Amino acid sequence: MLTRQDLVNLLLDFIDVWIHQILYERDLYPAAIFSLKRKYDVPVHIAAHEGVASYVSEFVESLKPLVRQGNCKRIALKIIAPSNNRLLERFVFEIDSALRALDVPIDTVLDSEATCSLADVQQQLRACLLRMTATRSTLSSNPPDCTFTLTVETYSGPPQDQGRGSREDYHVDWIPSSSAQEGIEVAGEQQHRWNSLIPIKTIPMDLFKVNVFVMEAVKKGKHISR
Repeated sequence: MLTRQDLVNLLLDFIDVWIHQILYERDLYPAAIFSLKRKYDVPVHIAAHEGVASYVSEFVESLKPLVRQGNCKRIALKIIAPSNNRLLERFVFEIDSALRALDVPIDTVLDSEATCSLADVQQQLRACLLRMTATRSTLSSNPPDCTFTLTVETYSGPPQDQGRGSREDYHVDWIPSSSAQEGIEVAGEQQHRWNSLIPIKTIPMDLFKVNVFVMEAVKKGKHISR
């Protein structure tokens, strides 16, 4: 039996792989630090460097209570230009969860049987990974030495433990979401034009509906100005 708690675990596991794959595909680290593995019967690249792997793992771990409570609205990996800190790309993982609207104890809901099968979910996740790999040919190249940040938007504000990364050059931002912020940069970021929004995959998962896409800035590289 596939339970709804199993779906939460699958979601978190996939987010972990999703982050690693973006780091590899967008050349945020040297290819040599990644190991080729298989996930959902798809070749994926997972960072073997202890610092990178630990940071991603800790970030995903910090999402657990949010996903369990239906309070995780949007996760984003944002790629930043080295010269002027402008956003170049924004990879987005949206989670529309019915958990927050149910008048039933969360544990009771999560212990119940899901309406989808494991095979169906894995097929959807496999398709998402394959389409993510194809974005390399769609997006234009970024300048060398870009950095990145991970952010989380919630429906009802941050948890008490904000899950900050242990390294100073990484950080996790917990950002309360509002309807005025839909589709644009939020809380302390410059609002600027995006050249394109590329849909990757919509994944139905019982009480969850996941929407994955990437936004690309209008100008990149040496043409970007403040």
